[in-house]
Amino acid sequence: MSRSWSVGYKRPPVRSRFRKGISGNPKGRPKRSRNVLDAILRHLDRPITITINGRRRTMSIFDAILMQLSNKALSGDLKAMKAVSDLRLMAEEWREENIEKGPQIIVLSGDDAKL
Repeated sequence: MSRSWSVGYKRPPVRSRFRKGISGNPKGRPKRSRNVLDAILRHLDRPITITINGRRRTMSIFDAILMQLSNKALSGDLKAMKAVSDLRLMAEEWREENIEKGPQIIVLSGDDAKL
């Protein structure tokens, strides 16, 4: 039996070659694993509907938690007062750090600018 092609190095059998129009990787690249931080942030950003003074309002879960925490602090709950105070201090520190940094400007030397 004579064949016009041979099987060997860099010449796989026809039945095992990639076929035209069919991907060699049909399932694609696997999705990256989600880390805990992304999962928490995604969950806290989900919208929920709550009732305030008889009116329905939609807000993120995080906003609803902050509202509940500040209401407890206003009613005299000391732990809630401390938590609100700590959150405010953290937010002010973060704002100051980011305002001090401002826009990042990078000056390139003559050789780097030519590239």
